[in-house]
Amino acid sequence: MGLVGSLEDLSLLDILQIVNVSRRTGVLRLHRGEFGSAFIFFHEGAVREILGDFNEGAFLDYFLEQGLVDQSEADEAIEQAGSDRGRAVFHLLENGALNERLVEQARRQELARRLKSLVGQKQGEFAFYLADAPAEQEGEFPKPHMPLSLPVSPQVLLTEEPMTAEVKPTAPPPPLEEEAPAPPSQEPRPQSPDIEEPAPPRRNPSGRPLRRRPFRRP
Repeated sequence: MGLVGSLEDLSLLDILQIVNVSRRTGVLRLHRGEFGSAFIFFHEGAVREILGDFNEGAFLDYFLEQGLVDQSEADEAIEQAGSDRGRAVFHLLENGALNERLVEQARRQELARRLKSLVGQKQGEFAFYLADAPAEQEGEFPKPHMPLSLPVSPQVLLTEEPMTAEVKPTAPPPPLEEEAPAPPSQEPRPQSPDIEEPAPPRRNPSGRPLRRRPFRRP
């Protein structure tokens, strides 16, 4: 047992940071009084499983709600699991109704939801058990149910966004037809008023222009 205390003195966020920075491998037990106990499994500071007072059957409901499995496939898996909805997902994997990559992503989202709910607890006791603890301590916490093959740091889980069902892309609307530009209007040009040309100068018989003589009074 490497770390023991009260959540009132050391918050769960601080505990997660300590375990993550020190890259510890083990199990963190949270005793929450009337809320029961919760267990966070770590591998080198990253979270690989969270167990406790959680409904494992709700994990199966996620695949039904998202339309990833049919009700008939789920009923068959539940029957194979002996009416244990928490283990029905394993049979869906064996039957080929689900693939490991999809289950891993969904489980990661489920662990993120559980960790966020635990962080909100401000009262209780905690104890961290190292992986090399004596064998008699193994009975104090359950075995992992569906651990992640790739553990995730607690900081990443706390910022994880919930998955949504994939939306099929819709066809883009047809492009609007561009209207041809209207031809320029050909307005009649305004006609300039007729301007009378000046009369040519008068000429004498020799062809020279006549000169006006100044008028002299007698």
